[in-house]
Amino acid sequence: MNSGAAQVPGPECARVAALRSYAVLESQPGPELDQLVQRVAETFQSRTAALTLIDTQRCYFFSKVGQAADENLRDLPRSETFCDRTCTGQDVLVVPDARADARFAQLGLVNRPDGFRFYAGTSLVTPEGHTIGTLCVLDTVPRTPTAEQLEALNQFSIQAMVVLERRRTGSRDPFPAPPLDKRRTVLVVDDDPFIREFIAEVLRMQQLRSLHAANGAEALAQFRQHRQTIGLVLTDINMPVLDGLELVRALRREADQPAIAVMSGRLEGKVISALAAENVTCILPKPFSGDLLQRALALLPA
Repeated sequence: MNSGAAQVPGPECARVAALRSYAVLESQPGPELDQLVQRVAETFQSRTAALTLIDTQRCYFFSKVGQAADENLRDLPRSETFCDRTCTGQDVLVVPDARADARFAQLGLVNRPDGFRFYAGTSLVTPEGHTIGTLCVLDTVPRTPTAEQLEALNQFSIQAMVVLERRRTGSRDPFPAPPLDKRRTVLVVDDDPFIREFIAEVLRMQQLRSLHAANGAEALAQFRQHRQTIGLVLTDINMPVLDGLELVRALRREADQPAIAVMSGRLEGKVISALAAENVTCILPKPFSGDLLQRALALLPA
């Protein structure tokens, strides 16, 4: 094995070493990754999605749903997959119709009777910048994904890396957090743990700290405990126990009021009016891009 590794070019050798540092090739994906892959399929309204890991010569379908769950796709030669090209690129790879694409038309995954026609995949990138695999969605009919679906795929890939990093470090929070600077902490409120983790990772990249709550009641308790450090509350609207609108109203009754940004996949006109009445200055539609999140972060005190 060592002699084979010596023949691998330097960057590829470092990439493979990064993959193996996660010690996942012979393990099981676990419920978090399986649920995430299922959500990718649902976002694209496709039955097939997968999280793959790319070794020196093989592509491992680590977590998968739909046709990708076929045991025949446990692992394949890299050259026989879409994911090999995704792994060597920087952007989302979209193949609307593989049978009409000379790069992929001869793949066994494509030219069999039930072969895949559509593919969209994005890289799984470690904190050190190494691409260790892909998160992808496939379909047996040609497809043209929306910009929102592709942005969601990128967000899911970050969430997948958070899960893998936790497993590698044995920690619930493997990324170092900045200190609790006055009024520079964001309270993230959402009943979806994947969304909380995604936003927390984006905030870490911006050298900002986050606190988390799964509903409005937890958020209100967090705010009262840490009111001196929380400069922004970023909350979902539709949550159990105490929803986002009720949380906004409760925060507006507090003596020390934070800036508030709201995120939601669907907002009725009357809810938007109610939020405007409570001086909510930023509403993020789900799924949202990093640029829109920056708009919310601009509400933080300088």
